[in-house]
Amino acid sequence: MLHRFRRKSEDPTKDALTQARELEAKGRLEAALDRLVAIGPAETDGPLVARTRGVLLTKLGRLEDAVTEFRLVADAQPDDIEAWITLGVTLLKLEQNEKAVEAFRRAVEIVPTSIRAWRSLSSAYRKAGRPNESAVARTETLLLEFIEFAKKNNFYDALPDDLHPGRGRQLLFGASHLERALPPSVLVAALPKSGSTYIRETLTAGLQYLQVQLSIGMFPGDVLCPDKMPAFSAGGCIAKQHIEASPVNLWCIEKFGLRPIVLVRDPREAIYSWMRHIMATPSVQDKVVLGAHRYSPPPEFFDASEAWRIDWLIDHWLPVMCDWISGWMDVRGQVPISIVQYEELKEDPVALWEKILDHVGISKESYAYPDLPKSKAYKYRSGNSNEWRDAFTRDQIERATKGVPAALFEHFGWRE
Repeated sequence: MLHRFRRKSEDPTKDALTQARELEAKGRLEAALDRLVAIGPAETDGPLVARTRGVLLTKLGRLEDAVTEFRLVADAQPDDIEAWITLGVTLLKLEQNEKAVEAFRRAVEIVPTSIRAWRSLSSAYRKAGRPNESAVARTETLLLEFIEFAKKNNFYDALPDDLHPGRGRQLLFGASHLERALPPSVLVAALPKSGSTYIRETLTAGLQYLQVQLSIGMFPGDVLCPDKMPAFSAGGCIAKQHIEASPVNLWCIEKFGLRPIVLVRDPREAIYSWMRHIMATPSVQDKVVLGAHRYSPPPEFFDASEAWRIDWLIDHWLPVMCDWISGWMDVRGQVPISIVQYEELKEDPVALWEKILDHVGISKESYAYPDLPKSKAYKYRSGNSNEWRDAFTRDQIERATKGVPAALFEHFGWRE
């Protein structure tokens, strides 16, 4: 049935292809196949004839013969990505998974940015019983999808200059082996001054995880960096970021299979704690002045009276913090988040650790339950939830309370 490709003769190859396609359209698959078998394919049209025969054989369920045809095409056109993908898909149907892996690897070598090729390679690795390689190929797929998403939504130019999708290719083609699977990573999306540093340090000590930075480090408007997500999603890491529930961040969370912990605090407490923190920490003042926070206070903030500073924070920072909390509240049910409060850290830290572990999917038996000191070394200042009431004037208390949405009071039980 099969023929070697030979130089063009007087055989009406193109007419035979046309006739075969007409017969295929009428459902006469065997007749279409016979028409192509009867001709001696010319060298110039040979791959096209073999590809068409392979398609017909696949429809007829003759997969072994189809593989032979598709391999002829791939050998004749070694830089044709579609030839290798088609061959790999057919091999997967035959459960020849390792051979499918090789076909898809060839496809991603030809076009390293092909989402379809990487997705197929991930599937082949998984079916071949190679979950680590499958995970790497999957994250490469997701990163390429993110870049496509960024281009379609006009924020590609705003992505970090070093963003590139080559990490998966480097791992799969440049390393002799991959690390064994690790327990899930922990992402804490935290409102500023909500005890997030203490929580991160305690979880790090209890899990022996690696601390990483996943975002650009602004507030508000912090954005996860997709080029850092593949390694993080592989497991064994912890990150504490002030990311908001923006479309970009939600995309990363969903695509990389994360289950974030969202840490909140009464925003009236948070703005006062933030003020006390920056006033006592010159290095933080430098960051603020340089614009690490998009709502940076004016230069006179640092020499003004405390009452003036509080007024400025109520007018400028309180709405930002309320919007941050409300944004995460609005996406509950859409993404797998668990919202926890600063008060839980104060009242029953063990219960909080277990709540976090359960949500992320980490065994309690693997956690050491460390008891770190609640000190300034971990940015744990006083833990007094009513400190702001003692510092605010009556008018400031009323204005700040009016600035917090009623839905937040109702859900979290904060005192009005």
